[in-house]
Amino acid sequence: MAHTAIFNKNMEQAECAIIMPIYNRAHFLSQAFTSLREQTYTNWRLIIVDDGSSDNPLDVIQELVTLIPHNQVLFIHQKNGGAGAARATGQRYLEQEAYVAFYDSDDFWLATYLEDQISILMDNSEIDWIFCPCKRVYYDSGEVIAESTFYEDNGAPLDFLRLDAKKSGEAYIFNDPILLAKTHIRQPINAGFQNSVIRNTVAKAIAIPPCRIGEDRQFLLLAIAKNFNIAYTNKANVIYHVHNENVSATNSKDKDREKLIRIYSQLADSYIFVQSKIEQKVLKEAIECKVTHIKFWLIAYNIYWLNGEYRKSIKLMRDVLINSSYFSFSLYKTFLVSCIKYPFLAFK
Repeated sequence: MAHTAIFNKNMEQAECAIIMPIYNRAHFLSQAFTSLREQTYTNWRLIIVDDGSSDNPLDVIQELVTLIPHNQVLFIHQKNGGAGAARATGQRYLEQEAYVAFYDSDDFWLATYLEDQISILMDNSEIDWIFCPCKRVYYDSGEVIAESTFYEDNGAPLDFLRLDAKKSGEAYIFNDPILLAKTHIRQPINAGFQNSVIRNTVAKAIAIPPCRIGEDRQFLLLAIAKNFNIAYTNKANVIYHVHNENVSATNSKDKDREKLIRIYSQLADSYIFVQSKIEQKVLKEAIECKVTHIKFWLIAYNIYWLNGEYRKSIKLMRDVLINSSYFSFSLYKTFLVSCIKYPFLAFK
């Protein structure tokens, strides 16, 4: 680490640690500190990990810490490694806090977010991870895209809402971890870092994958695979801002093909990484199916083929079929039809 700094030196042990990675997000920090100041739950300390920013965030932070004079703020600077690596650095600075939350600097927690989530954990000792839906909003205009990230654009509920779960107060606790994991691999349950609070035992047991894309999905998958109990509540307490600087695959407005290829490729790599960390054969097979889907359908077909880049499409389709142990008739049918249509590209 290049340097660390501690502000508001409160020596009392906080009950919750908040890890916030930043990378050239100084312009979002005023909003972030406002959200933190307004939290009705106040027994927390903030760990900011600057992932090699060039916009001098420390200058801004030195002014903003006055908004939260009773909370300790730890600032850490490191070379750029991506959000996953920054959060993993924050993990190393956890102490004996009972709970860990993750703040994305461009999003906004509503005032009762921490209180609501932590109250559920305090009232339900069997829950290790609690998450809530986000409201998706365009940052510049304030236009609401979706009232809840638990539902598709057409209003259909995500698959995880159909899983068997035990209701306890405001929380729904999943009963079948393997089925939950398979569902999450097929269609992410949207339990991102920004809308989850976990017990320190989870953060101590599992290292956040050092991936640039998908580290939140894979961290959750590892937690499920290790039999930590996952639960959700239906109250949307987080504003997820969509803007041009988003790097996740959830920014559906992005039409930059090269950026999408990079995102999908990194997402596939994140699944390959986590596949080597789990033991359950059924989950390894589900991940193999997911990686094949990303490379074959999302990249080779949706991006290359549909945009007329037939040579790249057929080559990637062929490579996927050669290297994947997952079998699907539709994959081979699509590849063969492509080769028949452009036979001169099939073996180049």
